[in-house]
Amino acid sequence: TSPLVCTNLDNGDLTGANLTGANLTGANLQSTNFTYANLTGADLSNVSDLAAVDFSNANLTNANLAGAKNAPTTNSGTIWSNTICPDTSNSDANGATCAGHFLLG
Repeated sequence: TSPLVCTNLDNGDLTGANLTGANLTGANLQSTNFTYANLTGADLSNVSDLAAVDFSNANLTNANLAGAKNAPTTNSGTIWSNTICPDTSNSDANGATCAGHFLLG
């Protein structure tokens, strides 16, 4: 996959997108619709203090984040409904969140 480093996907519609192994380092993912998207193994790292992955108000309903690395810095208002978390647990079993279930890497 091509790197999407520091890409601004704010308000994007990535419903059903296959982002397996995508490099989303420092990407702005605010309010992006990831319903049914596959983000297996994606890299959600920050770029030092200059750019941080932001999932604020993103919709991750039925998305797959299995194996995704590094937690987004901001995820307030994120919809985690039936989301497969990076540690392969389900957000519905984690109090409707994947916070605390990201892999470091």
